[in-house]
Amino acid sequence: MLTHLVKKIPNSALRFGRLPILIPKMPNNNWKPVQYATASACPATEGKPHDHSFHFKIERLFATGMVPLFPASLFIHNPLMDYALAVAISLHCYWGFDAVSSDYAKPLGFKEESVKFIRLGVFLVSLSMFVGLLRFNYNDVGITKAFEMIWAL
Repeated sequence: MLTHLVKKIPNSALRFGRLPILIPKMPNNNWKPVQYATASACPATEGKPHDHSFHFKIERLFATGMVPLFPASLFIHNPLMDYALAVAISLHCYWGFDAVSSDYAKPLGFKEESVKFIRLGVFLVSLSMFVGLLRFNYNDVGITKAFEMIWAL
């Protein structure tokens, strides 16, 4: 009986994540799909203050923007490229280490207060890295020229 029902589910419903909600017909007890629901791994959080989907989209756009930035930095040596690299590297490292610390610190048995201090440490290390890269760009040759000098050795 179930295989007969599965054959009636359209392929488009399965491709787009819609699963049939089955409700029995009362007189003859046959099951038919009567309504489609959207399957989702997380509840809808639109408009709530802790909506992480927007942050995830920004991270993905930023990571996609970094793909042409690094090869371009091999050929373009100017302060604008140096500062763009400083921002990109610092933000990428901060978002990555913050995600690791928030995802894995709690399952390892750290308390909520300890997790906050760990994340504060990640922020301070990332901030000091950003300030160090800015100082290196301002007081020295810059990130792009430094990599060119390293590869020239």
